[in-house]
Amino acid sequence: METTATYAVGARRAYLWRELDFWIDAETDPVTWDVLCRPMVFRVIDDLIRLQADIYWKNKPKSRDEVTPEMKDRARAHLVTDLIDFSKGKALAFCHTDRTPSLSHFEKKNIARCFVCNKSFGAIDILMERDGYKFHDAVRALCGQ
Repeated sequence: METTATYAVGARRAYLWRELDFWIDAETDPVTWDVLCRPMVFRVIDDLIRLQADIYWKNKPKSRDEVTPEMKDRARAHLVTDLIDFSKGKALAFCHTDRTPSLSHFEKKNIARCFVCNKSFGAIDILMERDGYKFHDAVRALCGQ
């Protein structure tokens, strides 16, 4: 679930690396290299460092309770089948007392749905409802932090 901004940053990084390779491999005499190539190499390196710093500070959680959009995307993509044991596509619901399996798994949407109480659960919802996690704690748990 990459965003357009992530692709743009990746493209900018790839462009800067190609430009850096070009200026480092430029076959010129030492005087021309010092005058023309060296400043360009340092400019490209500065741009790469600035880009990496921007990525780090943009994606870094501001506090212990904050989660980044990338963490939310990874948590939502976590497979429901890793959290609930389904037998033939059915499982016992944890949202109410149940003797017969009423929780179904929808693989394409990566959700579990209880047809008795009409609730749907993604990976984050399962940890919040079944285990009593708060949203931020559930996201961090699914991301392995």
